[in-house]
Amino acid sequence: MAQTNSERYQLRKLRHPEDLVAEQKRWREAHPEMPRRLNARVRLAALNHYTEGRLGCALCHFSDSRALEIDHIDGGGCAHRRELKRGGGHDFYHWLRKNNYPPGYRVLCRNCNWIAYLESKELSNDEG
Repeated sequence: MAQTNSERYQLRKLRHPEDLVAEQKRWREAHPEMPRRLNARVRLAALNHYTEGRLGCALCHFSDSRALEIDHIDGGGCAHRRELKRGGGHDFYHWLRKNNYPPGYRVLCRNCNWIAYLESKELSNDEG
């Protein structure tokens, strides 16, 4: 039976990992735009999922995707990123996709996200 591309890749990865790493580096250098395109598609897919296809801020309805972000509804985004041992940005959008877009997130514009963050800090300071 013939091997699939995936099976050949896995065998090569086990037998000659250094060759594969060098080949991947050459490919990335020759195609620098591809990771950006992939990251943009993954980010847009996450934004579309959490807005149910009606791209826009959950609070003010601003719809320019360049200024939209994923927000942890109950706060704790920083702690969550530390727990995942990932930074923010595209790593987080890939994590959302890999985990089938779990609940507990919403889309906010940068202004509303910052205001929500400041309000949560004020509430925690008032309680302490």
